[in-house]
Amino acid sequence: MKIRLFILLGIILLLISNCEQSSERRKIKLSRENTSSTPNNQSITTLHLDSQERRSIAVMFFNNETGDNNLAWLQKGLSEMFIRALSQSRSLSVLSSDRLLEILRRLEQAENAYKTIDMEIAAVVAREANVEAILTGNITRNKGDSLQINVQIHHPSQGLLLTEQSIEGPGLEKIFSMVDELSVAIRHDLQLTMDKGDTQRSIGDLSTWSIEAWRAYTTGVELSDKMMNQEAVQEFEHALELDSTFIAAQLELYRSLTLQAEITRAEAIFNKLQTLKQRASPKEKYQIELIEASRNTDINAVLEINSNWLNEFPDDRDANFTMASILYNIHNYHHAIPYFEQALKIDPKNKMGINQLGYTYARIGQYEKAISTLQTYQKIAPNEPNPYDSMGEIYWYFGEFAKAEQQYQKALQINNKFHLSMGHLGNIYMDNGDIEKAASAFREYHDMVESDVLKYRALYSQGLVEWRRGNKNLAIDLLKQSLEGCNPRYMVINQISQMYCERGDSLVGRQFVSEQYDHIYKALNDTYTTDSELIDLALISIFYKIKAERSISLMEQRLRQSNVLQSQMRLNFLLSILYIQTNQPDRLTFTLKPSAAKPHVKRSRRWRDEM
Repeated sequence: MKIRLFILLGIILLLISNCEQSSERRKIKLSRENTSSTPNNQSITTLHLDSQERRSIAVMFFNNETGDNNLAWLQKGLSEMFIRALSQSRSLSVLSSDRLLEILRRLEQAENAYKTIDMEIAAVVAREANVEAILTGNITRNKGDSLQINVQIHHPSQGLLLTEQSIEGPGLEKIFSMVDELSVAIRHDLQLTMDKGDTQRSIGDLSTWSIEAWRAYTTGVELSDKMMNQEAVQEFEHALELDSTFIAAQLELYRSLTLQAEITRAEAIFNKLQTLKQRASPKEKYQIELIEASRNTDINAVLEINSNWLNEFPDDRDANFTMASILYNIHNYHHAIPYFEQALKIDPKNKMGINQLGYTYARIGQYEKAISTLQTYQKIAPNEPNPYDSMGEIYWYFGEFAKAEQQYQKALQINNKFHLSMGHLGNIYMDNGDIEKAASAFREYHDMVESDVLKYRALYSQGLVEWRRGNKNLAIDLLKQSLEGCNPRYMVINQISQMYCERGDSLVGRQFVSEQYDHIYKALNDTYTTDSELIDLALISIFYKIKAERSISLMEQRLRQSNVLQSQMRLNFLLSILYIQTNQPDRLTFTLKPSAAKPHVKRSRRWRDEM
């Protein structure tokens, strides 16, 4: 999900130049140490490799040798900055530090992740990751607040230190420019030039110039990876308070708010992203365009944008993961699996990739594969709640309620604020007929969640429980409260209407439905947002046979304005039913306007072959 993980390909090397750059407050230099003073008695070496179109390098975590624990976040923060800066060259693929850490864990060397790497272990890591070189580094403190970043590039399979560089700056406020200058020097040493169309941009321009915003962003990403979305939202919002133009934080906040169904807040973030699109990186632009197409429910545009992303970055984990997720969401599970597998081939320990692959296997009825995939997730993240919550959903999906409950309880033992598992427990108890436990679980869920929309959903579940308990007036009242934040509204309106009918108040129920129709109709006339409100009106008119002409008029108006094929098809379908119901078959039409002109899209090979 994140643009933090990069690809496994190859690296070019290296002629060491003797040039030095200096200024009053910083210095960059190529190391010219003799053999006896370099690690493992290795001399800095010039190495010529066979010509390749693309090269790859792995960036390890940095050692914090400043003695300042407040700078501990730079151990991973610096590696992520170098990944982002070096990845601007399309001829250089940069492997994530997270991926390397997972390899070290398998080699039982994780405790060495922040230490000087042993070349024998480095050789195994490079072979596992399919990279030719490894970048290691440390940060030290000199006089006063002055900081020095030192980097080394190794050719682990040959046990060679290829180049060593350092830069000194006055403190944290210059950390981004220090990374920029070191990145330029590293590319020079690797004899890499920026490709045609690439521009050398500062790490600050690619992300943020605020150190505190970067720190909050990286914390939020870690929380998001653990599906702790409420906590992640707080960190992303803090990052944006410090720098509202931080695109990566805007994208992550949009995703987290969407997962929490905070549609109104997500809308504001999307509007901000549109204003920032011109300064976004290529991958970020694809993500913003995907959001826009998704909001328009234009599946053709969504597929085309993601295909373009894959064509430009075929080995990008996130491009493959996003394509897989799109196919999953349109229930094309069999075609989603190869993209999930490709994403995991690039990054085998990507937790969300494993998670979603497990769900996909469940959707096509492959129980054993679904369970074993989620077991892999649990082994990777045994101290996180989400792998147990996901396993619980798989068991629930296949009707094994007792096993599902155990998994949800385990997730809550790890994190007693993990609201997803509490909500799932409520559903399990409802399915088992244990109404009192369900009522307790949904009350706790309501208290746990911070999102207003999720609280409305909790009220809806509580209303269903109260109906089962025989508290009919309370049930209807709770469902009416939930209407404020539920989308689509028709589902809740219909449920309340049925409750009135079962209570013997069918006339009151119909009056309620009519009032809700008028409420939605007025809101649509005041401000139009998406097709969902129109669909609510159409469904009310179709199933309750009321106010059809008003619905028809609004839908015809929307059709005249729409250039989105999927929207036209939906509205035409519902209009056709309404025409038939109102004895107007002569008005039936399926005429579709072509979408706005778009450039020709060359689809990725795998997508073309499969479809």
